[in-house]
Amino acid sequence: VLPAAAAQRDPAGRDVHWASDREALWNAAERAEKRSNARVAREYELALPHELTKTQRLALVRAFAAEIADRHGVAVDFAIHAPHRAGDERNHHAHLLATTRVIEPGGLGGKAPLEWSDTNRRKAGLGPAKEEILALRARWAVLANEQLLGQGHSIRLDHRSLAARGIEREPGSHLGPAVSGMERRGIETEVRRRL
Repeated sequence: VLPAAAAQRDPAGRDVHWASDREALWNAAERAEKRSNARVAREYELALPHELTKTQRLALVRAFAAEIADRHGVAVDFAIHAPHRAGDERNHHAHLLATTRVIEPGGLGGKAPLEWSDTNRRKAGLGPAKEEILALRARWAVLANEQLLGQGHSIRLDHRSLAARGIEREPGSHLGPAVSGMERRGIETEVRRRL
């Protein structure tokens, strides 16, 4: 998904269609960075409501990717994963990769403001990047809840932590696919014993 995805043009009306080619996009992202340990993408992992159909989940992910692209001027590539057949059938999720640099005609430009240091963000009149990430999480919840409501589902997502919601309990621990698979087969694990 490109900024202003419908027109696939930058604000000056120049063509940025080159970034629609995944290979060209990610090769350009690699070439744009000079340091061997530079970040070339920002990843977002989204839990998708299993109550929605495949088509509805795709529309939801596309809408969120377009908002990230338009808000930050970056390209966003995504993949939607269905649950593993031996896993939890509700585990629909998506991985989004956003370029860390702004999309321009003929290549990638400078770092997107989300990637700037908080000092540089302050100089530009922006808040800390952490606040921007929280705003994106909140926006995801709004989009997902609008889709759920539109499809007649009563369940809602909340992007806030348990503590922020006033819920006094420890968050669950992520077991991972190997441990989860063992437990589904009735094998007791050391990880579960420690919990």
